[in-house]
Order: sequence, then structure tokens, then C-alpha cells
Amino acid sequence: MNKVYLYSKNDISSLIKLIFCLFIPFAFYGLYKNGIILYQNNLVSRLLMFKPLFFILISIIISFIFSKINKKRFINYELLINIIIAMVVSINTNLIVYIVLLTIINVIHKFLKFNTIPIFMLIDLLILFIMKKPLYLNAFEISVKHNYSLIDYIIGKGYGGACNTLLIMSILSWIILSFNINYKRQIPVMALSTYYILLIITSFITGNFDMNLLLNSNLLFAVIFICPITLYSPYLSGGCYIFGLITGLLLYLISFINVDYGIYIVIIVLSFSNKLFDKLIVNRKKIKRT
Repeated sequence: MNKVYLYSKNDISSLIKLIFCLFIPFAFYGLYKNGIILYQNNLVSRLLMFKPLFFILISIIISFIFSKINKKRFINYELLINIIIAMVVSINTNLIVYIVLLTIINVIHKFLKFNTIPIFMLIDLLILFIMKKPLYLNAFEISVKHNYSLIDYIIGKGYGGACNTLLIMSILSWIILSFNINYKRQIPVMALSTYYILLIITSFITGNFDMNLLLNSNLLFAVIFICPITLYSPYLSGGCYIFGLITGLLLYLISFINVDYGIYIVIIVLSFSNKLFDKLIVNRKKIKRT
């Protein structure tokens, strides 16, 4: 049976609330990793110690303002998208830049419906590159040499966005969401399976095991929370399987360049073509019937 993902407002609200609950451990760990540790080492002020939470607060305020302007429910996909941006944004992003860029993105999204998360991230990373700032490493991570173990990555010590490095929570979230009927579990299953199978085969052939590619927090968080967003992914479960397969294949190919910003390039490309995957399933059914 090919399930069709068509949600009511209550379905949307319940799924979003569940995701927000799952984000709480990410947020507190982000505060610890990208705030408290930096403050303890005299790398940020007491105020900027809370910068990871400021990103989230700004996203909530901007979402609230636009929900009033657009006369929509406050808990909607725009709020979810803005909160996800706060989770994945680089800790080195200036707060003023964040406010301006997020506001512009939300204004544009009112007229052009597209996945604003990868657009925001690629613009933000480009700004950091031009300003010669580290894309993901915080001030403490820059100041010390690190050689992370498997356990280090799992408990969130690897580099990544302001609040998305808690790898064990990404895995746990994936498991929890997979039991939710409204979550498109087929996408992360196919994407991660394809990516890891190809990556492991390549690693055995070359003898080179890159821990950052195997346990990349940016990639895992994006595949679990961003790729399955209903507005920018197929509605048919069959389309979701194909969507996930292509996502995993493209992620593997772009990993040879840079997976940290490559994941957002892949999401942009596929978000504009998500309806094609549903058409493939529909057309296949029509051919079988003739």
C-alpha cells in the first residue's frame, strides 16, 4: 500500500510539538558546548554565553510576528523551520546578521514557497567565509587540538551548528519519530542507508575511515529533521523512498567535496523537484494498469 501524507492542522501541530520536545536536549547541550565552556575559558562574556539560546529566542519572536502579519497559527511549519535554522546556524554568526537574514528569508518565503533552511545556511556560511571566520568550530575548539573518539562524537563533542551536535539525541529522535504516523520515516531510512553503505564500501576499498563523514552531526540532523519536512518532500510513501535514495546517493557524491555545506545544496536541489518523485509513482501505477 502506497501511503499518502495529507495532514490536518492538528496533525501538523502534534508533529511539530513532538519535534520541539526532542529539540530541548539539543538546546541545553548547545548552551553547554557553545556557551558555558566558552565562558569558563574566558572566551565570551556572561551575556554571550547564552548565544545558542538567543538564536532560538530570535526565531520564536520573528515567527510570532510573521504569524500575526500572515494571520496564521503560531505553531506552524514556518515556526518549525525558523527553530531548525536556530539549531543548525553556526555559533560564529553575528546576532544582528542572524536577525536581518532571518527576517529577509521570512519575507521572501511569504511570496515564494521554498525551503528557507538551506538557503539561509548557504548564505550564512558564505558570509562567514568572506569575513574569514570559522564555519563551525567555536572559539574553544579553535584554541585546542582535538582528536575525537567514537564516544566523543556520540555525546556531541564533534563540530556542528549551535545546537545540533548531540549525535546520540539525533539517533534517539529518529527512533521516536519513526513511531509517529505523520513522520516520513522512509526518507531518512533510505537516505542514511544508501549513504552509509556506499561510504563503508569506499572506506574498505581505500582503507581510509573518516570519522567526520561517518558521524557528521550536520548531516544526521539535516536528514532526520529537514529532509522529511512535508512542504518540501513527496506526499506518497513510494515517492519518499525514491526521494531518500536519491538524497543518500547525492550526499555520498558530495561528501568527496564537503558534506557540511553539501547537505544543504542537496536539500535545495531536491526540494524543488520533490513532486517529480510522486509523479514517478503515479505514472508507474498507470502503466501497470494499462
